Amino acid sequence: MDAAPRLDRTCRRNGIENAEFLCADAGAAALELERKGIKPDVVVVDPPRKGLGEDVIPVIAGMEPERVVYVSCDPATLGRDVKRFAEAGYALQQAVAVDMFPRTRHVESVVW
Repeated sequence: MDAAPRLDRTCRRNGIENAEFLCADAGAAALELERKGIKPDVVVVDPPRKGLGEDVIPVIAGMEPERVVYVSCDPATLGRDVKRFAEAGYALQQAVAVDMFPRTRHVESVVW
């Protein structure tokens, strides 16, 4: 099930009227927002291990969000993508590692 309708219902129940949720491939979602001329304040991405596609970061940067929050399960692709965001004018502000998988070598990282 697409999570967007469930999130929309949760917002309505809590009186939140200024949020929109897109559950889609990051590249497709970014292109759709760009096509509509939407300039979000915050973009949150949680790509698979391979990170964001090479074409996604320029589209996100072109929308000029105040903040990009990136959730990653692979430090190598996170580093690569943080560098790409830096080349697009964004600067890493904070990074947090979250141990979601105790007793394994895996860790989730959240950067802003």
